[in-house]
Amino acid sequence: MKYMAFVGDLLVFVGLVSVSILLNALVFQLLWGWYAVRIFELSPRSFPESIAIMLIVGFLTKQYLTVPDEKKLRSYAEKVLIGPLTFLISGALFYAALSFF
Repeated sequence: MKYMAFVGDLLVFVGLVSVSILLNALVFQLLWGWYAVRIFELSPRSFPESIAIMLIVGFLTKQYLTVPDEKKLRSYAEKVLIGPLTFLISGALFYAALSFF
């Protein structure tokens, strides 16, 4: 039974990682099309190219995660991440939407 639970957890993990990669590639492809193609007149990227670029950048950059205690993590997320990132993302999407009209 422990083996089946491990296999189930492994499949869930692989599925979540796959969905994360696909969503990141989709967002990259959309932003590339909105900004790089229009501003710098570069060629558009296909979905497989977006996945490859995202994976290469992920492999070549240093990405590590430290896990602080829950109080520090919550206050850090509230102060630093949630507010400014929400503002930046909504502003970028608003600007991109305006540039099409």
